[in-house]
Amino acid sequence: MTKKLILFYAHSGDDNADYGAVSRSDGFDGFQTNLIAQYYDCSDSPVPSEGYRPSERKKGLIGERPTTTHHRPGPWTVERVESYPADLPTGTEFDEIIICTCGYAPLPEDENPWIKMIQRQVSEEQLVSA
Repeated sequence: MTKKLILFYAHSGDDNADYGAVSRSDGFDGFQTNLIAQYYDCSDSPVPSEGYRPSERKKGLIGERPTTTHHRPGPWTVERVESYPADLPTGTEFDEIIICTCGYAPLPEDENPWIKMIQRQVSEEQLVSA
C-alpha cells in the first residue's frame, strides 16, 4: 500500500479564474497559496490524471452537527500531473507526493447538479460491538 499526498493547485496564469475563492493566507505578510484541495490516499488506486476534477462540497446541518451534505465535480480541471518520491531521510509519512496543476473550467450550473451524500448512521450497539 502506497501512502500518497495529492495536492491540487490553481494554475496562476489563468485570467478567467476566481482566485478569491481559492487563495488562503497562512498568516505571513503577503503570502498566499492557490491550493484548491489536498487528498491523502493510502490505496493502490491510480493518481488523478489530466481532465480529473476535484470535488467541491456543500455543508449543511444533520441534526445540530455541521457536516458535508452534497458534492459535485468542481470548477477546476487537472491540466498537469507531477509525481515525486518522498525520499527525505526523516520526517515524512508519505511514499509519494503528487502535484496537480489545475485550470479553471466550470461546468454549466444546469449540467452539474449537487448530489446528496449518503449519511451513514451508526447505532450505539454497532459501536460497542466493534
